[in-house]
Amino acid sequence: MLFTSLDCTTGAYVYSLPYAGVRAATQVQTPAGIVLYVGAIGTGTTVALHSILYDTGCSTVTVQQNGLLPVLATINLSTAYPPPLSFQ
Repeated sequence: MLFTSLDCTTGAYVYSLPYAGVRAATQVQTPAGIVLYVGAIGTGTTVALHSILYDTGCSTVTVQQNGLLPVLATINLSTAYPPPLSFQ
């Protein structure tokens, strides 16, 4: 997960494949649960990034990446769709 902020909090972007009709999205497992980041539809742009969110945490970087779309929606899948009850 790519961010323009230094601390992985604002300016979220996802990488988009150059195929028509494909929406960019990625999911990251965080301490709060599995989070789905859904990107906009359109042509990717080049963005200056300052951090990357991995499953292991936030890492500070300074890089420019092309083919990125801004994130329109963030959904915590673990809270929106909790696991089923266990069998007894």
